[in-house]
Amino acid sequence: MGYKSASYKSERPRGTCGVYALDLVAQIIMIYERPPGVGCLQDYTSRLSLCCFLAGNVDRHGSRVFLLLTHSSSGGLPLGVIITSNEQERTIVEGLQLLQTICPAGAFGGNGNDGPAVFITDDCTAERKALHAVFPQSVLLLCSFHLLQAVWRWLWDSKHGIQKHHRQGLFFHVKNMVYAEDATAVEAAFESAISDPAVIRYPGYRAYINSLYERRQVWAQAFRIGLRIRANNTNNYAEAAMKVLKDSILQRSKAFNVPQLLDFILCRFEGFYQRRLLSVVNQRPLKWNIQTHNRSKISKDDISKTGESTYEVTSQSDRQCHYTIDMAVGVCTCHEGITGGACKHQEAIVTHFKVASSNFLPTSAKERELLLKIATGCNDNVPSGWMDPLQSVEPMAEDVAEPRLQETALVNGHGDMQDPQLARIDSLRVQRDFHNAFDRRLHGSSSSQCKYNTAYCKYVLL
Repeated sequence: MGYKSASYKSERPRGTCGVYALDLVAQIIMIYERPPGVGCLQDYTSRLSLCCFLAGNVDRHGSRVFLLLTHSSSGGLPLGVIITSNEQERTIVEGLQLLQTICPAGAFGGNGNDGPAVFITDDCTAERKALHAVFPQSVLLLCSFHLLQAVWRWLWDSKHGIQKHHRQGLFFHVKNMVYAEDATAVEAAFESAISDPAVIRYPGYRAYINSLYERRQVWAQAFRIGLRIRANNTNNYAEAAMKVLKDSILQRSKAFNVPQLLDFILCRFEGFYQRRLLSVVNQRPLKWNIQTHNRSKISKDDISKTGESTYEVTSQSDRQCHYTIDMAVGVCTCHEGITGGACKHQEAIVTHFKVASSNFLPTSAKERELLLKIATGCNDNVPSGWMDPLQSVEPMAEDVAEPRLQETALVNGHGDMQDPQLARIDSLRVQRDFHNAFDRRLHGSSSSQCKYNTAYCKYVLL
């Protein structure tokens, strides 16, 4: 049963950004959604290989929205959005094939139509079969959270007859297998589970564990070492993007119809990611972009450069242990960084050596220019050096001591020589006094006139 297809071109000069198809079984509308500069997003994702895939119901007609996202230094970025009328495998396959028709040649980290190296999804059979049919060379992993959630729901299902005081112990058998450090530990945890008297008591649960163990390569974290998943063992990027779509874009209400949903995604959804990228470019990250882990306490003396982009960091707990880091790839030999995730050793290198990394907020002008190009579509109008810091070296916040104005101004008898940085600080203080005096004058304070004139004179002189 053939289908009709058509393409959609945005008013902005960036080419085809969407295509749709209609058939007698399902209605498919596919939008290759991204920040306006998707033409260069492939340059950014050439270092990345992970995609998260998730579906959600967001309109009154039960249409499904599938989000395809990837990792970046500013959070998850959308690579594609598919809107369908159902979640059938055939429908998803056609939507992914339409996505391939408008992807640039170097999409998905340079793989093109072969797709990303790794997908992380929940355990939806239709989604996984469709992804495998369209991208057979990609590795399909299961979200650890959704797996454990499914096990917990199975244990609490009354039809399985699991007594309440046995549920937590049975659940921890699967949890131990998920978080085991290597394949041997996974096998040992499985042997311990099937020999547990509580497991033997419930043949249904034992069969359930056996069926899970047969698929251990897709959900056990021990088998993910070597895959560049950036320490993402869940599809939280897609979950967060779906929350943005439902909360910030749709305001927790379903769209009236598909055209309205399409308009929200093309306009509001795109604008949200554009504003977020621009806030990172301007080094004004929003509050939800604040770094969540503690700042590294590794000193510069514990770091040695061994190559053009490789470093060696001494462990803080065991001085005989050393970790090797490749900043070009973004990997470390520690437990957190072995899959390309952010770790304290990479953070120390970024802090002390000002090295760019896709695991942290951009610190160099080159990285910010790339994000600006992704957000706006081009940066040709930006003057050369616009992203450079005001000072030749960007001091870190912890390296700048709090100035003491009265003592600093009289050091060595050079009271007439003032540091430009201290002058800016004093100017800000005078502006604050000026605004405070103006507020007091506005409310009719008796002594505000004199203070106001004094503050104004100092402000003009500066």
